Amino acid sequence: MALLAGFRPDAHTDDTWRRYEPPAIPPMTAGQALQLLYLHQKETRLLSEPPHLKRRRGESREAWSFRLAEMYKEGQRRKREAFAVAEAARAERGEPLITDWLTVNMPDLAQVTGWSKARSVTAGEGAGVYDPDVALFGAGALGMGE
Repeated sequence: MALLAGFRPDAHTDDTWRRYEPPAIPPMTAGQALQLLYLHQKETRLLSEPPHLKRRRGESREAWSFRLAEMYKEGQRRKREAFAVAEAARAERGEPLITDWLTVNMPDLAQVTGWSKARSVTAGEGAGVYDPDVALFGAGALGMGE
C-alpha cells in the first residue's frame, strides 16, 4: 500500500528530506586509492585461513583431519618441551617451580569429624553473632562439636 501511495501526485509534499544533498565525497588521489587497496588486501590476508591449514587439492577429508591433528599434537609437544626448559631454568636459578604450586596437599577426609553433632544457628538466639567455634557455609551456620 505504501508503494501505491507513493505514486499519488501529492505524495511528494512530505519529502523535505530530499532537499538536503548528501555530503560530497572528499577527493582521493591515486596514491591514497592504492594505499587503501593495499590495506584492504593486507587485512584480508591476515584474517583469512593460513595456507598450511587449508585443505589441499585432492586431499581427502580424513587425510586433512589427520594432518591437522598431527600438527596440533606436534604443537602441544613443543609447548610441553618449552615448559620443561623453562622449569629447568627456574630450578637452576633456585626459583620455585610452577609444578610445585600446582600440587595441593589436602588432608584425609577421615580426619574431619563432628558433622553428626552439627547444629544450625541461622535463627533464634545467637543468630548472626560471630563465634569462632561455628563454621559458616553459605547462608547457614553449623555449630561444631556441641
